Amino acid sequence: MISLMTLLALPALATAPAAPATTHNLVAVDSVGMALVVVQNDRTVPVTLYLETDNGEIKLGVVAPLAESTMRIPDYLSHDDVQFFAHPEGQIDQTSGYIDLRDSQRVGLVIPPR
Repeated sequence: MISLMTLLALPALATAPAAPATTHNLVAVDSVGMALVVVQNDRTVPVTLYLETDNGEIKLGVVAPLAESTMRIPDYLSHDDVQFFAHPEGQIDQTSGYIDLRDSQRVGLVIPPR
C-alpha cells in the first residue's frame, strides 16, 4: 500500500464548542462520546474524505484547500476496522492503513502537499 497520509491517534480529550448566541433553539452537542477525524489538507485543491469498511465506503465530507476540518464518524462504525482514503481533486487517492476504531476515538489525518 502506497500512502503519503500521516495517521495520528489523538487523545480522546475534547470538549464541545460553545453554542453560538442566537435566538434559535440550538442544543449544544457534547462530542466526548463521538468518534471524530480531524483532517489537515495541505494541498491546494479540495480533498474528499471517505471511510472504508468491509461493508463498503462512506463519504465523510470535503476539506477545502489549505484548511482543516473535523468530521464525525458514524456511531455504528465505532467498533469496526476502518480505512480512510482521501481523494484530492484531480490527483491520486491517498489511503491510511486499517485502524481498529473505538468509541470516543480521535483520529488525525494530514494530507501532505504534493
